[in-house]
Amino acid sequence: MTDSPRDLELLRASERRYRSLVERSPVAMLAHREGAITLANAAAAELFRASSAYELLGRDLYEHLAVAVDDAEDDATRTATGRLTRLDGSVIHVELTESPSASDGEIHSVLRDVHERREFEGRVHMIDRMVSIGTLAAGVAHEVNTPLAYVLSNLEFGLDELMNKTRMSVDELRELREALLEAYDGASRMRDIVRDLRTFSRADDVTNGPVDVLRVLESSINMTGQEIRQRAKLYKHLESVPSVVSSESRLGQVFMNLLLNAAQAVPSGAPEAHSVTVTTRRSPENEAVVEVSDTGYGIAPEVMERIFEPFFTTKPSGTGTGLGLSICRSIVEGAGGRISVDSTPGAGTTFRVVLPGVARAARQSRRPSFTPPVERARVLAVDDDAFVGRAIARVLRGHDVVTVESGADALERLLAPGEHFDLILCDLMMPGMTGRELYEVLEEREPDCLEGLVFMSGGTFTPEVREFAERKDVRVIDKPFDGGALRALVQHALRH
Repeated sequence: MTDSPRDLELLRASERRYRSLVERSPVAMLAHREGAITLANAAAAELFRASSAYELLGRDLYEHLAVAVDDAEDDATRTATGRLTRLDGSVIHVELTESPSASDGEIHSVLRDVHERREFEGRVHMIDRMVSIGTLAAGVAHEVNTPLAYVLSNLEFGLDELMNKTRMSVDELRELREALLEAYDGASRMRDIVRDLRTFSRADDVTNGPVDVLRVLESSINMTGQEIRQRAKLYKHLESVPSVVSSESRLGQVFMNLLLNAAQAVPSGAPEAHSVTVTTRRSPENEAVVEVSDTGYGIAPEVMERIFEPFFTTKPSGTGTGLGLSICRSIVEGAGGRISVDSTPGAGTTFRVVLPGVARAARQSRRPSFTPPVERARVLAVDDDAFVGRAIARVLRGHDVVTVESGADALERLLAPGEHFDLILCDLMMPGMTGRELYEVLEEREPDCLEGLVFMSGGTFTPEVREFAERKDVRVIDKPFDGGALRALVQHALRH
């Protein structure tokens, strides 16, 4: 049985309307088979920065699109967010919705540019994070000044002993060693506080990776500890939990918000009568479970229904943004987890965060150690602060370390005939010739040097430098670094 001419004409008219609808749609639409694009409209060409839709035909969609698509049945519609690398090399955030065709095996995809929305969300998250850090400013100053007091005292003691005594007894040497180790531990505490501040104040990006939940939680507790101890006793029951896929800054923001809320939910003036308890455990499903409990005012039932709403707050005007718990929920759910709350008015509240787990990263030792090098390396240290260069030379004793204080001096050494360095440690942000500018000159004139180039960063980045530092071919280590990290770099350079 064949279709009548009228039926065929109606079918052709329907196809023309469908094609016109797709081609004129302001939303990017395309079809693909196993990634190979078979159809694209004008909006898709514009999104990809292509000259026309024909330029997209045959291209592999997933060479340009990086997304984590939800697990779903083959016949189900799938939605995900990710990053699209356009034909001109620029990258934007997109939302992808795709579903399989019922007849020909094609996948139909819709792409929406959500770049501005994601950047706006990032700015909102950043504002809330800065408000939290501002709340903690006095406590952070206290946490820095306490170890700084005994670091300076112990160093003063050590200098006095070394300058005024030509010979020392075993007991005196033991006391000097103890003083220096205490100074080292105090400096490590200050380093960790600065690291935590840098983590929480870092501008948001969408790059996620395995995150050590306990390390981020401990950092959040360190940041908020002084605020909590003014109001309540702090208890920790921390069991091993799996790492999770998130970003340190965002996950830290969740924990910091929950800890601050717990502290502020407790009446002031009676710290011995109240407590804030932090608990972690691994669920049978290999999830990381984090609970923050307080013995404070509790949450009324009519308030409980709205606590995750944006801009809803019961705090006095000027105390917060009203975004904290809303942001916490979006971050947790964005990492594939869930957040819940149990509360009894007058008895306290417990917030529970549950995140899907992955393999846990190993921790590193904090105490310094020194093993004489087996093989001697030639190292160039470039930093405008002479003390940094001298410290690197001391840590890498046994190797041939040359120090210079500018990018221009480094370039002169690196371009000199017959000069060779196994490792180049270069400050990223220097006056005059910056680390990035040195890289660009070497890339053009002496590209072989780039293999041994590692940048050192104190963490102050312009947007342009941040983009440069995040390139896959650029290696960066954070200041302050420990001797073990530097010696590992040297050994890596010698093996390659």
